[in-house]
Amino acid sequence: MRIGYCIAAFVLIGACAAQAQTPASYDAQIESGDMPALAQALNRDDAPAAGRDWAGAMGRLALSSDYGDIDTVTTWLAQADSLSPTRLRQTFAALAERAFLETRYRDAANALEHVLALTDDETRRAEVARDQALYRIASPVPPVSVSGALGASVPITRDMANQMRVDVGLAGTATVPMLVDTGAEISVIMDRHARAAGLRFLDGEVQVGTVTEDVTGRLAVAERVELAGVLIENLVFLVLPDDDLTFADGAYTADGILGLQAYAAVGHMAWSEGGTRLSFGTAAAPLEATDPRLYWHSDGLGLEVWHGERAAGAFFDSGASRTIFRPGLLPLLDASERARLLASERTRGGLGGEEIIAINQLDTLSLGIGGVELTYNELTIDPPEEDLPPGDIAAIGNDLIARADQVTLDFEAMRYRVVLP
Repeated sequence: MRIGYCIAAFVLIGACAAQAQTPASYDAQIESGDMPALAQALNRDDAPAAGRDWAGAMGRLALSSDYGDIDTVTTWLAQADSLSPTRLRQTFAALAERAFLETRYRDAANALEHVLALTDDETRRAEVARDQALYRIASPVPPVSVSGALGASVPITRDMANQMRVDVGLAGTATVPMLVDTGAEISVIMDRHARAAGLRFLDGEVQVGTVTEDVTGRLAVAERVELAGVLIENLVFLVLPDDDLTFADGAYTADGILGLQAYAAVGHMAWSEGGTRLSFGTAAAPLEATDPRLYWHSDGLGLEVWHGERAAGAFFDSGASRTIFRPGLLPLLDASERARLLASERTRGGLGGEEIIAINQLDTLSLGIGGVELTYNELTIDPPEEDLPPGDIAAIGNDLIARADQVTLDFEAMRYRVVLP
């Protein structure tokens, strides 16, 4: 689980109708985390029958927004007696991720119980057990509910680290300027703000991962979260010591992070005017079935993007100050682009300090994102990260939002759209 890139960031065409090439088995798409390719494979007339039921269950968990998906797949798993241990583990892991994003913590913890039983690697078991401990602590909390003015917008301010912030009301007693971060799977808040707002603390400590190291905190529940007239109830926050969210010798504080669970619960959101306003519900433009896909990524939220006539998947992290490309992009490059690659290195930072990483550089690249074509210049291609799928071509940051007149996410239709000025 991630709390987002936003902390590390301080240190610092239309949707194509052509089919991507697909292998004969669904395993390759699922193993690589390439959900756009899985969707295409399942829709092909010549899609292989072998493994289709399993691939359909994985596709349901990744590509759909139906609240009943978790129950449907859970029932199917109880009757599926021919799945291999590997496929069982993958399905229960996807089930846990989806349940967590929908704030169904008990279902998420139960799914990870099966993952633990099917995992032999001790390092991986420790990671799963850490996430399961968090889900167990949050299990008594009911899923979030949303009400209020689902058609309002709120101004966004940019802080000294160029991060987007909105004022979030907590429990009717406090207002905290929080970072808008789709890359954070759980919302985060400083200890002093949590106590000032009277959040209800849950028993037990939890560990979560950042870009460079794990951090330890506690969970607390905000009975009421107010944003632009929208009321979110029962939102769980990870509460961290103030020092863990303070940088540059106290010059910068990440007071709070409003994460993906909140946005998914609201259902429809949009950044507009270069990321200076955030809108919800009917204040965001409606989307069509032909718009590119959103999908549930193993670390939160994914976008279907295009390079030429090839669809691919990308992680969407609005808390990152810039887009960073991943090795999954390399197989999609044409001969001319590969010839222009240059080896280099850069410094990556986060809560755990800084590290030097090897990278590739490319002078220019065009991508189809949200139905438009965008050109990236002087881009870097970073090495893989252990917890990001190898099929990801990029972690798309809020530089996308700054370039656009509007970026709309529809979690009900599982589609998104980018409109340029």
